[in-house]
Amino acid sequence: MELGKNISKIRKDNNLTQDDFAEKYFVTRQTISNWEIGKTYPDLETIVKISNDFNISLDILLKEDNKMVKEIDKGVKGAKKYKNILKYIIVFFSLILFIFLVYVLMFLNFKKTVIDKFDEKTLNYNFKKSNHQWYHLNNGNSIIYTILNPFPNFFDFKLNYENKLLDCTIITGDELKDSNGNGAGWSSSIQIHWTNDGRLSMQSFACENWKNSSTTVKDSKGNRCGYYGLKATYEIDNDSKAIENINFDEVSKKLNVDKDILTKAVIEGT
Repeated sequence: MELGKNISKIRKDNNLTQDDFAEKYFVTRQTISNWEIGKTYPDLETIVKISNDFNISLDILLKEDNKMVKEIDKGVKGAKKYKNILKYIIVFFSLILFIFLVYVLMFLNFKKTVIDKFDEKTLNYNFKKSNHQWYHLNNGNSIIYTILNPFPNFFDFKLNYENKLLDCTIITGDELKDSNGNGAGWSSSIQIHWTNDGRLSMQSFACENWKNSSTTVKDSKGNRCGYYGLKATYEIDNDSKAIENINFDEVSKKLNVDKDILTKAVIEGT
């Protein structure tokens, strides 16, 4: 209560109305009235400002107002508490930022080193790199080898690469085109995959003719192709012994592809 009386005395001694005082401290006249009757208290920053503005020590301003002293003490302790919490938060996020920057530098170094080496090796086999980070090799006789992007994306958070899949497409049909005349695959093909889990998979695909379909993809005869259907599949362990024992006569008939072309694709791909 003493603080309210002191504020009232300071205001009156300086010939200030409650409106004048309210304007000075950016509050309403009702707020000043509440301060003076002890209904509410100004915050600590305002109390300090009043002390400085009218050259009155805080000891005098708060004299005998035990309730306000307790409030200020509580506020100071709370401010220290939140200051410490804020400090811990800043330290935590600084640590996270540091770890992230280290990761970025490691990733960029990894990317440059490994991709440069990978590019060098694939160039030795006459692969060409596309804009999508894929590697293609057209080996003639309608055989196309493809290495999909084998490198991790930035947010994979790993510094090794595992997706080293080699795919091979043997074109066994004519080229499909969309309504704009752009290439859209082939009417039939053989897909060969050397996978990470040690399997060699050979599959035969052909587009399904949909006469009543709205698809714009057509073969050379003008037939509409809706989607590619799996016609046949052959799968073995991906090791040299198993591949040497493949009966290419049997597999080529099953997949409906020339034996010599299939043999060449599998042996060279392996």
